[in-house]
Amino acid sequence: MVCFYGPQLGVRTPPDSTLEQYTDAKRLEEFRTARGRGLVAGGIVDYRNNR
Repeated sequence: MVCFYGPQLGVRTPPDSTLEQYTDAKRLEEFRTARGRGLVAGGIVDYRNNR
């Protein structure tokens, strides 16, 4: 599983936007900008469901 961590991952709708305004393209732009600024970390995590 790939996991990402950071303050701007394109997940939460910004306070000044609606869900309709915060399109997939804007989410991707936010993620790429944050990644370029070094604000996103990622890694591959081993996942096991122990249920």
